[in-house]
Amino acid sequence: MSTRREESQDRAIVRIAAHLPDLIVYGDFSPERPSVDYFDGVLMFVDISGFTAMTEKFSTAMYMDRGAEQLVEILNHYISAIVEKVLIFGGDILKFAGDALLALWKVERRQLKNIITVVIKCSLEIHGLFETQESEEGLDVRVKIGLAAGHITMLVFGDETRNFFLVIGQAVDDVRLAQNMAQMNDVILSPNCWQLCDRSMIEIERIPDQRAVKVNFLKPPSTFNFDEFFTKCMTFMDYYPSGDHKNLLRLACMLESDPELELSLQKYVMESILKQIDDKQLRGYLSELRPVTIVFVNLMFKDQEKAEVIGSAIQDACVHINSVLRVSRGQINKVFMFDKTVKEERIIFIIDEGQFIDAASWSFLEKLIRTIPIFIIMSLSPFVDIPCAAASAIMKNRNTTYVTLGAVQPKDIRNKVCLDLNVRGIPKELDTYLVEGSCGIPFYCEELLKNLDHHRVLIFQPMEVEKKTNMTWNNLFKNFSRPTEELNIFTLGNKEGNEEVCNLASGVILKNLSPPASLKEISLVQLDSMSLSHQMLVRCAAIIGLTFTTELLFEVLPCWNMKMMIKALATLVESNIFDCFRNGKELRMALRQNAASFEVNYRSLSLQPSEGLAHGEEEELRELESEVIECHIIRFCRPMMQKTAYELWLKDQKKAMHLKCARFLEENAHRCDYCRSGDFIPCHHFTVDIRLNTLDLDTIKKMAKSRGFTTEEEITFSKIETPKKSELFAENLSPEEIKEKILSFFDIVITKMRTSEEDIIPLESCQCEEILEMVIMPLAHHFVALGENNKALYYFLEIASAYLILGDNYMAYIYLNEGERLLRTLKKDKSWSHTFESATFHSLKGEVCFKMGHMVLAKKMLRKALKLLHRIFPYNLISLFLQTHVEKNRHFYYLNQQAQESAPPGKRRLAQLYRQTACLSLLWQIYSLNYFFHYKYYGHLAAMMQVNTALETQDDFQIIKAYLDYSLHHQLAGYQGVWYKYEIMAMEQIFNLPLKGEGIEIVSYVADKLGYTKLLMGHLDLAIDLGSRAQKMWALLRNPNRRYMVLCWLSKSLFLKNRNKQLIQVLGWLWDLSISEEHIFSKAFFYFVCLDLMLYSGFVYKTFEECLEFIYQNEDNRILKFQSGILLGLYSSIAIWYARLQEWDNFRIFSSRAKNLVPRRTPTALYYEGISRYMEGQVLYLQKQIEGQSENAQDSGVELLKNLESLVTQNTTGPVFYPRLYHLMAYVCILMGDGQNCDLFLNTALRLSETQGNVLEKCWLNMSKEWWYSDSELMDDQWLQTVSNLPSWEKIVSGKVNMQDIQKNKFLMRVNILDNPF
Repeated sequence: MSTRREESQDRAIVRIAAHLPDLIVYGDFSPERPSVDYFDGVLMFVDISGFTAMTEKFSTAMYMDRGAEQLVEILNHYISAIVEKVLIFGGDILKFAGDALLALWKVERRQLKNIITVVIKCSLEIHGLFETQESEEGLDVRVKIGLAAGHITMLVFGDETRNFFLVIGQAVDDVRLAQNMAQMNDVILSPNCWQLCDRSMIEIERIPDQRAVKVNFLKPPSTFNFDEFFTKCMTFMDYYPSGDHKNLLRLACMLESDPELELSLQKYVMESILKQIDDKQLRGYLSELRPVTIVFVNLMFKDQEKAEVIGSAIQDACVHINSVLRVSRGQINKVFMFDKTVKEERIIFIIDEGQFIDAASWSFLEKLIRTIPIFIIMSLSPFVDIPCAAASAIMKNRNTTYVTLGAVQPKDIRNKVCLDLNVRGIPKELDTYLVEGSCGIPFYCEELLKNLDHHRVLIFQPMEVEKKTNMTWNNLFKNFSRPTEELNIFTLGNKEGNEEVCNLASGVILKNLSPPASLKEISLVQLDSMSLSHQMLVRCAAIIGLTFTTELLFEVLPCWNMKMMIKALATLVESNIFDCFRNGKELRMALRQNAASFEVNYRSLSLQPSEGLAHGEEEELRELESEVIECHIIRFCRPMMQKTAYELWLKDQKKAMHLKCARFLEENAHRCDYCRSGDFIPCHHFTVDIRLNTLDLDTIKKMAKSRGFTTEEEITFSKIETPKKSELFAENLSPEEIKEKILSFFDIVITKMRTSEEDIIPLESCQCEEILEMVIMPLAHHFVALGENNKALYYFLEIASAYLILGDNYMAYIYLNEGERLLRTLKKDKSWSHTFESATFHSLKGEVCFKMGHMVLAKKMLRKALKLLHRIFPYNLISLFLQTHVEKNRHFYYLNQQAQESAPPGKRRLAQLYRQTACLSLLWQIYSLNYFFHYKYYGHLAAMMQVNTALETQDDFQIIKAYLDYSLHHQLAGYQGVWYKYEIMAMEQIFNLPLKGEGIEIVSYVADKLGYTKLLMGHLDLAIDLGSRAQKMWALLRNPNRRYMVLCWLSKSLFLKNRNKQLIQVLGWLWDLSISEEHIFSKAFFYFVCLDLMLYSGFVYKTFEECLEFIYQNEDNRILKFQSGILLGLYSSIAIWYARLQEWDNFRIFSSRAKNLVPRRTPTALYYEGISRYMEGQVLYLQKQIEGQSENAQDSGVELLKNLESLVTQNTTGPVFYPRLYHLMAYVCILMGDGQNCDLFLNTALRLSETQGNVLEKCWLNMSKEWWYSDSELMDDQWLQTVSNLPSWEKIVSGKVNMQDIQKNKFLMRVNILDNPF
């Protein structure tokens, strides 16, 4: 029986009948229109109070996980209960009208008395459903019911495509009036109903001045059996289910196929519903909450007019209205005999993105403009296709005025927001949200802001001085995005000290906010203009996310084939719903260029049509399909479309789709093949059970292989033919001979890489960034949607680690905050895996703080991580010395054990050890930065613990890295013997590594690290030799992220050696990398070196104006802004330029920006490069103070000298910076009249320059010495003259300028000892 019922419900006629009352389904009407029928019956009008408020609340819900599904759940709970009651009691639901429904009991007149009793019983039971209930959302839902009985007239009218029915008559008017009289939970009987009912059964209450009555309750006699009475009454109802069908609510559920009846019934159903029935869409996929435009049309009739006259008038009106609406793609929803009040208002049409308006709407607008005076404001971008005739007519209309709008760039959006809110800055997160969400359209931006304000997301606070702000994790990235300088002319007169910034309310996640209704409407119009299949594709894509792959989309689309999907995608790309990209790099380039701000109708770069070729539409679509096949990455053109389409799903459907996506993605949720498919956090997956899919043995083997684990027979590495250890490092070899041996080794490796027939060189470069964006990030969000918090946390930590590897501290911070929210929900979990996740979380936080230059926070986080990893770091001197003794013993033990074979640690233990080494590697650098004497012992202990932990891992890379770190620590601390020993040990370790896979990368890393170390220590020639080899190896390994760092430091070594020809070649490589990889850091470093060339080398490679423009354009870039060092160097170099030109106002602007970055100290060459430039600027400003006889000049000089001496004595300041720092100290001394110390510092700087081979500094020092102690007088405008005559590199290469002449283009620091005020 149930199977038969299921089959019947699948029949089209049953699905159509579900939308119609029995009055129509079983009606026998004349084919004439209008058709009139008369009968008797009882009408029930139910009004649901609170429904409108509930709908409004959900339509403006703040978050995307609220809305349609909550409303549908409440509707199912309450409305369905009412409908069920009506059907159980034999009623026929005629119409729904928003928050009301009209039901009919059609019987003969003599049966009205008993049926009224049944209907009253039904009404009271409906009230019983709501007496003690309040909706979960806190909205009070109650009903008001009116009943009427008597003669009813039904009109059927329409045209050849649509039919409508309408019940009219006194009973219809009475039921509406009765319902209007009702209060909450009332049942009101109309006067006629009260006359016709069985009064002995009903207890009523009179309504003052009314003939209608209020029902209190039924009062049947004690012998009355309602069930028997009800059964008898239902025999009067023609289509009440009975017998075999008694368990059905409606007999129409069992209709047999009847093509003629089906065709007749179809005319009563709206076109949009029929499409869904014809398309056989799953009903659960079609429930939606969306804004619509409703037009009420009131037809006024005289009370005396007969049904036939009214019917004829309605028929004529219906035909006319339908013809008008059909042109504008509208539909008549329902015809009701209840009037609606319409207010007349003046209207101004404001239409955004007119190029998407359909032809029917253009036609309507064109007719409107011709017939009535109206004002229309329309934003219009270039049309995708040729505009229709009506659109062309409007655009050519003599009353049309054009205003051309330029592209709205991110900085313009930021300026607009700051101006609108009257603030001096907005959070970076809000800036990103508005730029991405608005797509460069001001109206979108305004609507997003209004929505945030409506939900009280924005908080306004007084602007704090940055240096006074107490630094915590939560305000680590509260660097506000500020408006550009040109906005100052529009500032609203805020007094100094009273300026405000905008912030976000606590706990708000902007990306989860629901879009404002106004923007949803725009997206819904586009959605509705698509076919149902295209709508389904867009909705499925919305579940995956803003960006997705065609492979995943195909996986989640229900019952699609690949050809269908590609064709649909091509059409949607053509319609500017999607952009498509060949790879992640192309996608990132498009996003960085902010292409959406430029042209609304612009497709992706890869889909530009060939110039000069004209194709038919079909041929063009085929070409587009082939392009889509190549471009496997798809992205929504507008985030608003994705969010709107996402909200159309119901909760259960969303969950099922998210699960599908997660199962598909998790197979590839690891690093790329180039990186041997491991985790971003080493061995992470061994510590946490995060798998959804069950695994068989073959899958496990496949995964193991993809993760880089090989069977014994597969380990057949090709070993390089290198001399044995004893031959390389014999005891009688001099350091110079060892140097040659090492460089020779690297040369052999490079030759082997270039010539070997074996598979040494990877076929492609690292794809981890694409995997991060296309697999791991979506997967984490799918798990959040599924409520799988432990799995989501795992992937959020992986994402944070990946962004740290990519140098994006801000995004790492964002995803660590996401992880922190999940950690709080899992705090009751005491398992080891949760403890490891907590430790990883704190260690990554420590790394972010370290790279940002906030060492106190970093130290706190790293120590906490070590404690969770069961590796306590001492807090006092006693435990420090005890642990140092223990670690020394461990160190000797591990060194001896290394010579013997021992079992490697398990995978979970390895994960723990890897985290420990990461923490300890940062910790020793933090302690080395501190000025306190005893901190060097903590630093030494941390470095030794790193070595011991690395040795325990038995991992070649970890051991070599720890040796080199330990060596660097000792070199910076001034220990002469130990550092050399550990460098040699690192070299010995790499000699027997296989020249394949990880082995070749370790060799490259060693050359890279040694080159950087030698630069820091001032061994410039060796730094150049090692750096040039390292960059060759990274280039051969197709690793641009490692290569650009080598090129950065190699350029500095060449710069100090005055090897300008090689330097320009390296800068060329650096520039090419920055362009091809769209790498902002390498481009910033490129301009940093270009500024150095102008300031110190005496020629121009890129002009000062170009360098300054780069800074203005990119100073808010998150990579640069949240990276300690690079902006400090750039700002300081610009400040020096202006100080030399004595443009002190400009100097102060850039010097103050640099000053804000000085406290963010990191033990890196980049920071010390920047701080030395900053100190030079301060020395030049001191000269100005002295010349101006400033009162605090002497105090400034003393403080400046103290800071310079502090930098020189600090452990982490590399000796390569000493010559410049001593040079500046000498200048401060001579400015302050201290000739003796000036000589000392000057000679020290010269001696160090000579030792290091620092040709650049040595030349400048000699010139300074000559000028300071000569009688020659330096002109004030000498540097201005020098700047105007700086030759370009092209002139030098062409031989027009002598290389020796450019050495004289040095800035000579002015001083006159005789006139010294001190």
